[in-house]
This record gives sequence, structure tokens and C-alpha cells, in this order.
Amino acid sequence: MDNLHSSFDAELAYGQAYQQAYQDYEAAKIAVGTPLTAPDFFDEFHAGRDPIASPQGPEEWFARVPQSKMHEHVFQRTLAWALVGAGLAALAAALLLRMCARPGNGNFAIANADLPPYDRAAGANAELPPYNRAAGSP
Repeated sequence: MDNLHSSFDAELAYGQAYQQAYQDYEAAKIAVGTPLTAPDFFDEFHAGRDPIASPQGPEEWFARVPQSKMHEHVFQRTLAWALVGAGLAALAAALLLRMCARPGNGNFAIANADLPPYDRAAGANAELPPYNRAAGSP
């Protein structure tokens, strides 16, 4: 752990000395009248020094997602939400139909008033009255 502290202190001192030399060089160039926008403003300073930054490596690369993969993801997400929406719409329609078809509901009694009562003994084979299109029976 002591080695880490000493290494950190040495790197900190090096960075602070570099920063002070950089600021002194910049102040001297400005005092002479060199414009900051000159393309060679810092060339003399960097000429005799090692770069302070670490070399670039794969950690500097930018990993991107190809455009085709992004379109595919958007399509799949849209399709998933469309299926969820269709399911919710079907659920709402089923609930609405169930509420309207309850025996105690006034709409059910009016719509089915001309049907005979269900005969359990006859079961599903009981004969229903014929469909009368003129009378509007369901």
C-alpha cells in the first residue's frame, strides 16, 4: 500500500510540475505578443518533452451498433407493443361484452325477450323458434 501512495505522490508531483511549466510557457508567449490562435503556439513547449498522456489503445475505441441492428430492434419493440395493445383491446372488448350480456342487465332482457325459457330437460337439442327477418328477431 505504501508503494501505491509513493507512486501516486510521484505522478501527482510530475503532473503539477508539467502544468506549472505549461502555464509559464503560455504566459511568456502571450507577453511577447504571440496570438493564442497561432497554429504553432505550443510547438516549442511540446518539442522537448515526453507526452504526458498515456498512449491510445482499445479502451479509446468507440463500439457502435450497426444501423441495421438498430432498425431491427425498433421493429421488434414496436411489434411487441402492438401485440400488447391488441391483447388489451381484446380484453376490453371481452369485458364489455360480458357486462352487456349479464342476465340482470336491462339490455340482455330486451334483446332476448322473444326467446323461450331454456329447458334443462331438453338440453342443447331443444328446438328454437325460426328466425324471422321481418320481425327483427336475433
